Amino acid sequence: MLTDKQRALVEENIGLAYYCAHQMKMIPLDLEERISAALLGLTKAAASYDPQAGARFATYAVRVIQNEIGMSLRKERKHLNVVSLSTPIEDVNHWGGVLEDLVPDKTDHIGEWESFLDAEILLEKLDGFFGGNKEKLYRELRANPGRKQDFYANRMGTSQSYVSRMMRSMREDVRRELL
Repeated sequence: MLTDKQRALVEENIGLAYYCAHQMKMIPLDLEERISAALLGLTKAAASYDPQAGARFATYAVRVIQNEIGMSLRKERKHLNVVSLSTPIEDVNHWGGVLEDLVPDKTDHIGEWESFLDAEILLEKLDGFFGGNKEKLYRELRANPGRKQDFYANRMGTSQSYVSRMMRSMREDVRRELL
């Protein structure tokens, strides 16, 4: 709560707040937001001004107003990249959907089963695709999924780096076959 003296300082210097808001055009905030922050800064300056410090009120107030506008910008930047799921999507085909339409539906069990069946068909086709050590590694990968390379190396009696090279080579073989 401001005293009568502080309230008088605010009323006498409202023009100063508007002036500061207009002068800080380089701050990427709307004019109304800059003015609002400037008026808040003026009020804070009046509440904390100490005439014994030796500075004139206008000099002190300008610095507080500028700081308040800067604080306002920092608060606003936190919300610049926030996007709502109901934001319309503008594209060349004029689809007219919203972002929420692009979020996958977790209840789409049919799509999950189709993906699973496609993967199973691919894995069945890969049985016998590789030869020698690659085939042995492939069978280990199928029998013990999600293990580290050194696990497979120990099972096959080889080094982890050799397993890594074989896995990279197997991926390339599959890519070539699919393309």
